[in-house]
Amino acid sequence: MALTATKFFLDEDRQLTAEDEEEFFRSLKVRNTNSKQTRLGRLDALNDAAIALIQIKKWGAFNALDIGISSGVTTIEFNERLKAAGLFPSMTATDLSFTAFLVDAAPECRVLVDASGDILQFDLLGQAIRPWRRRLDFLNGMLFVKAGLHKLYADKAKRMRADCGDTARQIRLLNPRLAAARDITILEDDILKPNASFHGKFQFVRAANILNREYFDRETITGALLNLGSYLCGPGAMLLVGRTNDSRGHDASFYELDERGARFNEINRIGRGSELDDLIRSLTIQARQQ
Repeated sequence: MALTATKFFLDEDRQLTAEDEEEFFRSLKVRNTNSKQTRLGRLDALNDAAIALIQIKKWGAFNALDIGISSGVTTIEFNERLKAAGLFPSMTATDLSFTAFLVDAAPECRVLVDASGDILQFDLLGQAIRPWRRRLDFLNGMLFVKAGLHKLYADKAKRMRADCGDTARQIRLLNPRLAAARDITILEDDILKPNASFHGKFQFVRAANILNREYFDRETITGALLNLGSYLCGPGAMLLVGRTNDSRGHDASFYELDERGARFNEINRIGRGSELDDLIRSLTIQARQQ
């Protein structure tokens, strides 16, 4: 059973294992129904492929950007593997929001609410209860418990979160190891909006499991990819775009900017390659770098 947010974030005596962290964040589902946790080691194959390409380029020290990191465990793993390979990354990690609020909705119930106002967890008398329905809930009666919790506390918790009073504690939904890492810069950022402070800054950008045609239309994806292209520092800089299916593996592509810094060339492919390959190859990003 997952820990409560109270225990996870506020108990200074807690002794958390990597498995505790994984289970806690996996129990939190955000608006697009994805959990906040990526399985430990899930991107190891992509990490190894990235390291091999970076070593060929002999970068040594370089700026890297990891997009859409969720709880951040894969960022920690990537950063550690890069350093273990004798490389010196300056890592920036981003997601749309890391902010949440732990609200005292009643003496017996605390509620974890994200920045969008969505309920992530009920803490009822010290027991963590997922607010979303599972198939098992229809068999064990939890369906009625969850319905009651939503009716009694959900709207109240959202109002209290909006008021940001003494009963709402602001917390950061980050893996504790990432939150404590001094060599990784953590920023809230929207991939769909250009960030001028990122323009021309990075040798390597990773966008894993964030851009796909199920979530976004072609125009939106194109805008996001142009943003990512503008963040690269010029010819030879690399972009990784991919998607992971836990039963099939990775479908991802590594691209580098051509000698003019205007177009992407695929330099390595994992599985079937990125589903966005045709779109990425069609981009002209030079104007976004000027």
